[in-house]
Amino acid sequence: MHDLSPSTTAVTLAPATGADIREVFCNRVNFYATAQLAEAAAERDSDLAVCSMDEGWAVGKRLADLF
Repeated sequence: MHDLSPSTTAVTLAPATGADIREVFCNRVNFYATAQLAEAAAERDSDLAVCSMDEGWAVGKRLADLF
């Protein structure tokens, strides 16, 4: 990741389970200015994982490479 602003940006990831991928995954993957904000969102949704942008990028890249 280059030139990310703010550098503290974090992302929440959700498991892609269920019939409606948009509802169970896409609508729950969000970007936050800080890990603390992402963690607060994860406290309200126990399925969410909080990742740094580098970690989120790596997960997304690995999934995309499967297709």
